[in-house]
Formats: sequence, structure tokens, C-alpha cells
Amino acid sequence: MKIRFKHSISIVSMLLLFSCYKADKDTDVFDEPLEVRVQQTLQKYRNALTSSEFGWVLNYQSKPEFGAFKLLLKFNSDQTLEITSDFLSGSLDLPTTWRVSKTQIPELVIESFTVFHHLFEADNFINQAEFEFFFEKIEENNIELKSKTDTEQPTILKLRKATEEDKERIITIRNNDTFIENNYPESTCFRLIQTKNEDGEIVFEGNFFGNNNNRTAAICSSKDNEPISKQFVLQPTTDGFKVLNPFEINGVSFKDFKYDSQQKLLVSTNNGYTTTIYYSDLPSKFCVGDNSQNNVFQENFTTHIPTTWDIVNASSPVGTTDFQWVDSFGGIIGSYYSSSDNSQGSKISNWIISPPVNIINGDLIKFWVYGYTQTQYVDRLEVRIAVKNDNNSFVLPKKNNPDDIGDFSTVVLDINPEEKRNVFPTYWEEMTIKLEGFSEEKTNVRIAFRHLISDSYTNGNGIFIDNLRLLSISCEDQNDKKKNNEL
Repeated sequence: MKIRFKHSISIVSMLLLFSCYKADKDTDVFDEPLEVRVQQTLQKYRNALTSSEFGWVLNYQSKPEFGAFKLLLKFNSDQTLEITSDFLSGSLDLPTTWRVSKTQIPELVIESFTVFHHLFEADNFINQAEFEFFFEKIEENNIELKSKTDTEQPTILKLRKATEEDKERIITIRNNDTFIENNYPESTCFRLIQTKNEDGEIVFEGNFFGNNNNRTAAICSSKDNEPISKQFVLQPTTDGFKVLNPFEINGVSFKDFKYDSQQKLLVSTNNGYTTTIYYSDLPSKFCVGDNSQNNVFQENFTTHIPTTWDIVNASSPVGTTDFQWVDSFGGIIGSYYSSSDNSQGSKISNWIISPPVNIINGDLIKFWVYGYTQTQYVDRLEVRIAVKNDNNSFVLPKKNNPDDIGDFSTVVLDINPEEKRNVFPTYWEEMTIKLEGFSEEKTNVRIAFRHLISDSYTNGNGIFIDNLRLLSISCEDQNDKKKNNEL
């Protein structure tokens, strides 16, 4: 995310400037010391935020090409913040605190993980969302905030003093996020879109991919055997969703999609044409490329390492540090060289292992990784696969035995196997692994990430992993899928 600097004199800077001016040798222009005046200014902002009985309502649109989320923020005088949003059915409206402080100018900071932080880290920070804002304007019924760190078009939040009805409106709409996301019913894992004319002839067909993190949808199709992909901005309504940049076929626009609860379809009609979004167990024959793959499971390690994962410290000596959750950008996991001691000959073999999942040939593993500086101490990471053994189980590596790998005999990725300097990524980088050599039918496996260092006296600095996804071209049993989504 680029930091944008603006050549302007801040409120605090002006106070500093004027504090240096003397009317005469002994008389200060201001009656109060600088720090007192600064604190008085900050308190005015705090009072403004807490002045509304029902809080402040806003549309949070982090980028023009993404959809907006409606939030209600109730700032309390004890520095707690109550959030009511229409994002992910309110699941991230978590208790949090807030503060008004100063850097160059007064700023509002949402302090702990909420919908703001999730949007900030979602889809590998593509949203350009924020949880720190500068004050732009304060009025009795309106407050304007500007994102503190953003690209060349900073996000502007316009807060309106809420009424008693605003909270109920948000609650009514927020449950319809399920119309946008790919919340597949049993036995189906693809979402299709199809347009028919008044004679029932299909004039368009493709795949529909909803994204709740930015309220967009991608529609994948093809023309003359060439792939076509377009993105649309969506907004939930009380009975479906609107397409804000209308979908067009043969010059006919489709904007309002209504949900048919009996057939579980989303339907839009206009000028004799009908466009339907529905579920299927196969991708559209017109859809080409990786967009036809289904997200079987995903783990972002948002607040902790799920108990369904196994952590094994096989280092020698064992040391005190395993893979652990790190409170950074809404949560990542990391492994450090201190998992073993720093004496010559000590080895690191730190493992974190996923729950069982089903795979077939052609599936993809995607995850993001980075390490501390690699100019002196270097790192290595293996990704290994274990197939369920004859005892219908998986043997894990043994603790304090860095050479033991249990049933994880298949290496599908090895980053920096020779442990050379400046090879391991030192900025977030996405890795993609195509799974091959497995059965054409579903294979039950576990995926392991192994932080491996042959001698921590000379190597080992620390690595971090986030946003793991398994993409499949098959339709998994949806009960398993939903379970895996809760890893």
C-alpha cells in the first residue's frame, strides 16, 4: 500500500508554529500551554463522535470499482465501539475500542480486529481498506474522515448522524450477503448464469463468481473459443441484489435480481429476456481457465490457529517456540529460529498440519509467504502431503526428531532447499502448487508446512504464512466443505 504525503500544515503543526510566536518578550499569545491546547482539540473530536444517541451511519466503499458496505458506528464515552454492519451477516461486528490521537494531525483509530481490519486484509489487501482515518470535517449532523494511508485516491468516509431506524435497516439487509457469496447447496459447487430470450433460447451462458469481501461478481464466459471475464459491482437488497454497473446481453440491461426461495434461483427479467443465476455440479462448458475451480477450503488464521490443525515441533533441541499465531494484519502464522537453540548443529523442523481434505489431480494449493531478511540468516520451507494410510489415519512427525516425517513423504514444494542467502521471499509472495500424481478419484490427505533449517547456528530467521486455499475442479461433499471452511 503506497503512503501518500500531502503538503499542508496540520492543526497540530499550526499550534506548534503559533506557540513559538511572542507578542512581546514575556507574554504568550495563548493562555494555555501547547499540550493543553492539543488535548482540548482532540477532546472536541471525541465529544463529536460520542454526541449521537444512535451513532453514525456510513457507506464504506474502499475503492470506486468495489461495492459499498453499510455500517453503523456507536462511539461510547468509555472508548468502546459498537458496530452494526451488513458485511458477512454481521459476523465481524466484534467488540472493539477506539481512540482519537495525533500524529501529524488528529486521527481516529479502530483498535482491535473488526470488519474494518478484515476488509483491510481481505484478498491479500486488494481492497485498500483502512482502520485509521484523519478528520476532514466536523459538523453537528455530519463527520467526514479520510483514510490515513491509501493510494492516490484516499477513501472518504461520510458519517451521518443515525436515527433509531438505521440499525434495523442494516440488520434487515445484511442477511442477503448469501445471495452474493458462493454458498453452495448440497452436491453442487458451481454457480452458473444464463440468459434466455422470449422463445426460451439460450443467448448467453457462463460462470458466476461472487466475492463478499468487495461486493463484486466476476462472470466468466467465452466467445469464439476465447475466454471473457467481466467484473460487476453488487449491492444487497431486501430480496436479492442490484448490479450497479448493469449486466448487458444483446443490448438489454439486467440490474435487479430477485431471489426465488422455492427454486433457489436469482432471476432478472427485462424486455422479454430472462437472466437466471443458479447452481450446478459442473462448470459451464463456455467457461475457460482457472475460474472454473471451486474454493474447497480457506484458512486466513484471522484470530487463532484452529484446533483442527496439528502443530509439531520436531526440532533438536526442541526449544520453546512452535508455529504460532501472530497478531499482524488480522492474523498470520509464523515459525522462528528460536524453536531450537542457537548452538552449532541444532536443527529446526517445525510443522503445522491441516485437517484432512479430499483432493484430485489438477487441484491447486495457494498460500502467501514471506520471511525476515535473508542477507545473513536464511530460511527454508517445505510443503508436504500425507495420504491416509491403511489404518485409516495419518502418522505425524515425531517430536524432537528433525529427520522424522511421519506419513508426509510427498514433497510438493521446497522453497530454498539449498539454504542460500536472498532466496526466500522477504515480501509477501503467493505460491501456487498444482497437485499431480494422485488418484483420479478423491484422495484424502493432510497438507503440512515444514520450516526446515539444517543448522540454526548459521541459518534461520523466521517465516510467516497466511491465506491458505485449496482450489478444486471437483464438487466436494458440501458438508465437508462447510466444515473445512471453519478450519
